[in-house]
Amino acid sequence: MGAARIVDGTVGALYSTENSLQEAIVEWARYRRVPPIGQLRDEPFRAGGFGLAQIKEEGTTHKEFWTLHDFMFAVPNGVQIAGNPGRRARYMNAMKNRGLKPGVSDLIIAYPVAPLHGMYLELKLQEKSKVSDPQIAWKHLMSAVGYYAVIATGFNDAVWHVENYLRGSYEAHPPG
Repeated sequence: MGAARIVDGTVGALYSTENSLQEAIVEWARYRRVPPIGQLRDEPFRAGGFGLAQIKEEGTTHKEFWTLHDFMFAVPNGVQIAGNPGRRARYMNAMKNRGLKPGVSDLIIAYPVAPLHGMYLELKLQEKSKVSDPQIAWKHLMSAVGYYAVIATGFNDAVWHVENYLRGSYEAHPPG
């Protein structure tokens, strides 16, 4: 991770790669609390899944609080694959057969904030970083079906969008 610094009371950092930026966002999410899990539905889902009562029996809610990290996961798009070109091509083909899609956002937050279902967060290191056509298409598709989907530039912009989402305030761009 890059060298952390405080700017105007917020944590920022100097990052050399999008991977180090993503690691910093994930680390920040470990400490960002979210509203209590008790706001989740208390009855089992019709498909035979678990409701809150069954989750409590399993012991998974014995946490004092939940963090954003509990609801966040990464998508391995853009991963570097070792080996010769043939091996890389076979591996990528296998991953696509398993559901890997170009353009899917870097981080997904599976924590709904009404009326939205969750958040898709694509990270870019700087303003001049290339945004691919599949990334733009995915952002628009997810927005159209009820997700907060954004392409954020840098740490502070990403945190601003996540906080904006968690507040239920869906402004397009941070002020300033």
